[in-house]
Order: sequence, then C-alpha cells, then structure tokens
Amino acid sequence: MTTQHNKSVDAIRAMALQTGACKKINRIQDFPDLIKLMFTPQGIEFCQGHNFPAVEVFRENQSNLQGLEIYVDAGDITLKGKEYVCLVGDTKATIEASRPQFTHTIILMHGARAQINAKDYAVLNIVNISGEYSVNKDGTVIVL
Repeated sequence: MTTQHNKSVDAIRAMALQTGACKKINRIQDFPDLIKLMFTPQGIEFCQGHNFPAVEVFRENQSNLQGLEIYVDAGDITLKGKEYVCLVGDTKATIEASRPQFTHTIILMHGARAQINAKDYAVLNIVNISGEYSVNKDGTVIVL
C-alpha cells in the first residue's frame, strides 16, 4: 500500500467517526475492507443516514476504488450479474439482474441513475441515498 492510500483510508475513517460511525471503522486498513463494511446492513444504514461519504471523497479516491464495483462519474455503463454495486455522481447504469444465487445490492448516491432489468427470481436490495432508478421486472422478482 502506498502512503497516500493509507492517508486516504485514515482520513475517511476519521470523517466517519466524526459523523457518528461505530468503532468497527477502526479495524479498516484498506479500501477493500472499507467497501465491504459499506455494504453491510450497518454500513448501508450509516451511509444512508449521513449521505456518507461525500461525492468529493469518491472522486478523490477513484483510482483506489478500481475493481471494487464502485462506479464514480462512469457515464453510461452496463452491468450484469453483480452482487454489490455502488453508483456515484455522473453514472447512468443499465443493470441486468437474474436468478436468486445472491441478493443484488445496488446503492445510488450523489445523482447516479440506474435502469434495473430483473427476472428469474432475482432478489433486489436497492438503496437510493440520493439518485434515481427504475425497475423493469417479471412476476418472479422480489424487491426488498
């Protein structure tokens, strides 16, 4: 890990604690751990309640989020079969979800938009913190 990477995680941890996050945040050492925590029920509740983190934090750390299913100012994208996705800022996603092998958790923040096409018993957990979405679904889909 780079020093800048560590400083970024430390800064986000400090912001979360100041905003009221629980002490679990102190265990976070890197961005994969941070994102994993973000998708837990407690992490989702915290992010939703505090609109956390700010869009600037996502933008400043975009390179650290590569490969972690966090899409920041990504423009028009298509995603298929993802378990966890967070869309941020100027991102407009078409998301294909099918089958019940896992719950498809989709977080929308800071103006992100999604068109979700779901079928074949898919289970969706859509967390709209500050974005927009629509869902096209067949009769077998469950939206939590």
